[in-house]
Amino acid sequence: MPASGARLAIVDSGPLCAVADPDDADHATCATTLSRPDLRLVIPALTVAVAARFVRDRFGALAEQAFIAELAGFEIEAPRGRT
Repeated sequence: MPASGARLAIVDSGPLCAVADPDDADHATCATTLSRPDLRLVIPALTVAVAARFVRDRFGALAEQAFIAELAGFEIEAPRGRT
């Protein structure tokens, strides 16, 4: 987990898909960025759904399962209703 005072970064599906696809032109850059200890990454749950679907369609169900397991250490945020 990032140290307190880390900068908040909300992750979209594009970088997650790039990390999951070693042939993606942005794979290395996104992997490096998403592993930065100075960032507190927050991934919206709907973003996980989009990226997981990409992984399943491109690489199969076992790859999708592994992809989701890799996200276990990340902060996933569910949508919130209005208050």
